[in-house]
Formats: sequence, structure tokens, C-alpha cells
Amino acid sequence: MAISKAVKNTIDSVGKFTSVDMTHDPKWFINFMDEANCLPDHEIINRKLAEVLEPLDYKSIIELGCGTGNDVRYLLSIYPDVTEIVGVDLSEAMIAEANSRIIEGSRIRFEKGDGKHLHFDDNRFDAARAKLVLMHCDSIDTTLSELIRVVKPNGKVAIFDHDFDGLLIDHSDVKLTREIVERLSNKAKNNWSGRQLFGRFLNHGLVNVSVEAISVNLTLGVLRSMILGQEDMAHLSKAEQAWWEELVIKNEKGLFFASFIGFLVVGTK
Repeated sequence: MAISKAVKNTIDSVGKFTSVDMTHDPKWFINFMDEANCLPDHEIINRKLAEVLEPLDYKSIIELGCGTGNDVRYLLSIYPDVTEIVGVDLSEAMIAEANSRIIEGSRIRFEKGDGKHLHFDDNRFDAARAKLVLMHCDSIDTTLSELIRVVKPNGKVAIFDHDFDGLLIDHSDVKLTREIVERLSNKAKNNWSGRQLFGRFLNHGLVNVSVEAISVNLTLGVLRSMILGQEDMAHLSKAEQAWWEELVIKNEKGLFFASFIGFLVVGTK
């Protein structure tokens, strides 16, 4: 089946978080992140990303790919004794938005930076975290090495990434559903990042490595943004339009179901 031009052009949208500032509408990415972060299962991920750091003797934490800073603010809210959380993001637009949401006098700091070349000294932080970040990186191993470098000995590194082949959608057209999921997965920069985290942690010398699978149930709106990006459905093929129409009907009847599998991995330096 031929891939429509609209899908070719837009399926990359959610995968462009490393080049948000070069897109015509950075605000779209901010809105997408806010919508996705409202999913109940993302709250579970945030809570578990915090729990795996326990017992939290840590006073200084780096959050790579902080985006609008929602996860950083959540972490500080449940661990008020933390003295410093530094959020780093490649996008100036994301950092500007994160800074606009800071409460004055906060122990949070946001700054622009590249995960492949962090400017911090060795052994600078007590812990490092990243959620849905490495799957967008040009070099996962280089970025992971940098995160490990800036963490103190015995500090923890906790990461959550999705696995793009783990997008599950309940639809009557099995063949087309598989094609759409495979198309999205093939367009992702690191489509198997989630399943590869465990091995990467061990290869980088981390110890006491553990992994937990977490599936995020999606809304129709989030699924649409993931697959179509900023485009509408007008330019899709008839078969693709019919595919989406079935999901809309399912959603109206309360029968819509889609879930995205990811993996939370934590290790000690």
C-alpha cells in the first residue's frame, strides 16, 4: 500500500524533539507534551521514576530532556528536601517555557544543553534521570556515558523510554494497523530504545540494574498527534481515513483502546 504524502511528511513530528527550535511551530510540541503528561499512566511513570531513587539521600539531581519542566516540578514537590534540580534541554523554546513556569525562589534551574556534551564536572550530581529522551538522541551511548559521568559514585541513573514496536491499537483492520505502527516505528530515531536500555546500562558498567515494563494507555488525541503530527486527515488515502474513522466511532462509544509500552530502567554507578 502506498504511503500518502501527508503521512510521509508528518509521521516525523513527534520524533523531532531534538530539533524543536527549527520547526515552524515549537508551541505544538509544548502542547503535545502537556497533553501527554496529563495521561494517568504518565503520572505512574513520574512516581516510579522518583521511587527508584529511594532512599533519597540525594541533594542534587539532573533531569536530561526536561522539556517544559513538569517532571522536575513534580519531583521537587514529593521530595522537598532536595536542594537542587537542574533541568537540561536541547531546545531554547522548551527552556523558555520551563523558566516561565518556575515559582520564584525555587531550587529548580533550567538551562539549554546537549546531552552528548554536558558542561558539568565529573561526579557533580547525586542522581540523573531522563524520561522519553534517549529514544530521540543521535547517539544514545554517548548521551548515557555523559549522564553516568556527571553522577557521583554510588549515585543512581533512572531512565524511561518507549519501544515504538510496542504501540498497540485495537482495530478491526489488522493489516493496515500493523503497517501504520511499523511505519511510525521505522521513522523513529531509536525505535527499539526501550528494550535496549537494560543491555546498555550493563554495558556502561552500571550495577544493580533493574527493569520494569510500563504501558501507557493513550487517548485518541494523543495517538493522532503521535501518528499524524500537525497535519489533518484531508490528504490521507481513503483507506487511512476509514481507519481513523473507525477509531473515532470507537472513541464515541467508549471502546477506543491504544497503549504504548515502555521500560523504566535504573542502575547504580
